[in-house]
Amino acid sequence: MAQAPDGFVAEIIFGTDTTSTHLVITCKPIDVETGKQTKWIDSCNEVGRLAIDQAVDAGLIAPVEGLAFGKGSEFVKSQPAALRSAASLQRELELLREML
Repeated sequence: MAQAPDGFVAEIIFGTDTTSTHLVITCKPIDVETGKQTKWIDSCNEVGRLAIDQAVDAGLIAPVEGLAFGKGSEFVKSQPAALRSAASLQRELELLREML
């Protein structure tokens, strides 16, 4: 949960999954009202960055620069509230070695 200066708390649902070749991170707002705000996207990028950095430290993926959800998160942020509230973010990051 992240709190903006205006007091709005952005509750999100964040997940990670590992396939044999990729680390997949996903994130979405917990409800429609939260999705109408842009803070949930910032929260997703913050939590996503932590997950990416942990995966890099564990030797699973190569270092990743920029926002956890890339330019796609900036695109979603620019959309009208009605579209943004139904959005979710996902990014696949290639593993350095195949998982069995």
